[in-house]
Amino acid sequence: MGSGKTVHLPLMGGLGNQLFQLAAGIYVTQQSDRDVKYLSSWLNPPRVYKRGWISPRQLMISDLIDDCEWSGLSRIQAATIRVISKFGKNYWVSELGPSDDTLERITSDTRVLVGYFQKSKYVNCVREPLLKRLEKSLQFRQLIPSKLEPRIAIHMRFGDYLSNPTTRAVHGLSDVSYYVNGVQILLGEIRCNQILLVSDDPKRAYSLFTESFDCRDFEISCAPGSSELEDFALLSHSAGIVISNSSFSWWAAWLGASTFGARVIAPTPWFAEPSAADTNLSDRSWTFIKRELSAKE
Repeated sequence: MGSGKTVHLPLMGGLGNQLFQLAAGIYVTQQSDRDVKYLSSWLNPPRVYKRGWISPRQLMISDLIDDCEWSGLSRIQAATIRVISKFGKNYWVSELGPSDDTLERITSDTRVLVGYFQKSKYVNCVREPLLKRLEKSLQFRQLIPSKLEPRIAIHMRFGDYLSNPTTRAVHGLSDVSYYVNGVQILLGEIRCNQILLVSDDPKRAYSLFTESFDCRDFEISCAPGSSELEDFALLSHSAGIVISNSSFSWWAAWLGASTFGARVIAPTPWFAEPSAADTNLSDRSWTFIKRELSAKE
């Protein structure tokens, strides 16, 4: 796999996905002598797919990437590389789905590497260099807990999981029963009296959860939602975390668990239907519980 040629890795998706792509890039560099350079131009503008629009995303991890690690690959150059790949060269390697070991298909010819790379094995392999990048960043060091707060944090994602039929069909919207069951499990392991709801729709999250969780001995509150990074830090600093099927809360849970042993409840299946993602995103210290999909709008 090593020839010294640069591998260009486009950044796509939100904060969680960009962190998975960063981890993949570090993994490729660590496992070979390849230089990985990150391409930010794919985040904008929105791209049209057969089933609808994909919204443009902001670059979230610029503070974690050195100036020399940015790619100058143009759209024309990328298109040319992709065309050449169709004639037998392995210049362009794209992730084929959750079951694909994409990073194992890289060869000395590979110039562009495209995918989300949502696999805990890649992240765990680069734990130390990844944490060092976070620690060096004034923006991201706040996400690493110095201690765990005695509370249970719940990440309830709605957004396009609720409003976009195509996205909902793929990812599924977890029924509130999953979050309630997760909290009840954690209450058997953690001494606390505070439950914090982190959500892109705090009012909906609070209403659904308090209607289903019948216990008045706990202070239940919603995070202010002032920024993604602040929400992330609230999750990662909690002694117990119930995550949604979201790469955002997966990363917050990974940080809390890998630094101070936060107890994590995660959903299965990860997508609406069982898939390789259920294994790819697993962690031996986490508890995975079955989720029902919500039929409510």
